[in-house]
Amino acid sequence: MSISLYDLPNWLFGILICGGWIVIGLAGYVVFQRVCRAKFAEGERNLAIALLAVIATVNSLLLAFSAVSVWESFGSADRAVHGEATTISTLGRDLAIFGSAESNHAREQLRAYAKSVVEHEWPDGTVGRGHAQAAGRWRRGEVTTNNDHKHEAQARDQT
Repeated sequence: MSISLYDLPNWLFGILICGGWIVIGLAGYVVFQRVCRAKFAEGERNLAIALLAVIATVNSLLLAFSAVSVWESFGSADRAVHGEATTISTLGRDLAIFGSAESNHAREQLRAYAKSVVEHEWPDGTVGRGHAQAAGRWRRGEVTTNNDHKHEAQARDQT
C-alpha cells in the first residue's frame, strides 16, 4: 500500500516537511564543517549574518504574499459557491411560480443538478479530482431524475 503525502493530515505533513529540511540543513552543516575547515575573519562573519538577515526578510515577504494569494483564492471560491447557490435557489423559485409540467420538469432537473454537485463534485474537489462533470451533464441534458423515467413511460403509453 503506497502512502501519498497528500493523504496525510496537514499537521503531520508540515512536521515531515519542516523536519526533513532541518535534517538536510544540519547534515549539510556537519559535512561542510568536516570537509572545509575554513577560518573566517570577523568582518566576513558580520557580512554573512547581514546577508542571511536580508534573505530571511525576502523569504518572509514571499511567504506573506503566498498566504494572501491563498486567502484570496479561498475568498473567490466562496463567492462562486454563494453565487451559484443563489442562482439555483432563485431559478428554482422562478420555476415554481409557473407551475406547468415543463417548469416542474426543469425544476426537478435543477434539483438533480444541485444534488449531483453536492454529492459528487464537492467530494471529488476535496481530493483534487474536481471537474465540471455536473455542469457538463446539465448542459448536455444528461441530468435525469426519477420523474424523467415517469415522463418517458407516460409518453410510451400514450403512443
